[in-house]
Amino acid sequence: SRELLDEKDVLGVQENNKVRSFAAARIGSLWLISCHVPHEESSKKRVEATDGNVEVACRVVRQLVERLLGSATTARALIVGGDFNADLRSVSARLLAEPPLGARCEPRLPEEATQFGTDGPIDGVLYVH
Repeated sequence: SRELLDEKDVLGVQENNKVRSFAAARIGSLWLISCHVPHEESSKKRVEATDGNVEVACRVVRQLVERLLGSATTARALIVGGDFNADLRSVSARLLAEPPLGARCEPRLPEEATQFGTDGPIDGVLYVH
């Protein structure tokens, strides 16, 4: 891009005793964020899947919204894309039902699974504004 980034950052997000670093760049009032949500903490003996990682993914998105769209910023929107390690349809539904800071969340995701052995997409993009 010929347009310079107004700001770039690395955002540390801690979940399950792991800190993940997400690359972030701001152009005007829009933040672009690359994410890889950590897996939920689980017992190695548990075989059945849970929707626990939906909650982890929602917490991560809420943290990003609070940091980047909070009252001390001029930013108005986030585009968060990557691996959410949870069914993004469920993540989107929960964020629509309980919007972080009243922000609207619009998913952009494929209809099919993006990981072997899952029913839905775990990779995609969320537009939060």
